[in-house]
Amino acid sequence: MAAVTVLGAAGTGVAYLLYYFVMNKLGAVRAAGVTLLVPVTAVFWGVLLLDETINLTIVVGMIVILAGIVLTNLHRPANRTPAVARDSAAA
Repeated sequence: MAAVTVLGAAGTGVAYLLYYFVMNKLGAVRAAGVTLLVPVTAVFWGVLLLDETINLTIVVGMIVILAGIVLTNLHRPANRTPAVARDSAAA
């Protein structure tokens, strides 16, 4: 029981440290994208280790998840006009 507790606490502790590191370096939106990878990795390990079957629906779901992560991480050009100047120019 002690081994399970230590392994669980250590694994969760390391995961949270990595998550907060990513959040500090990349921001909250990109860090949230990391959590979307959980189902993709679960399917990967299920197929590899447990001989689970994969079908078209699963592949399409994985493509949608990965496309969402890619679209979230695309860099958009920064808007150089300050918000105050835009608001006063529009009025």
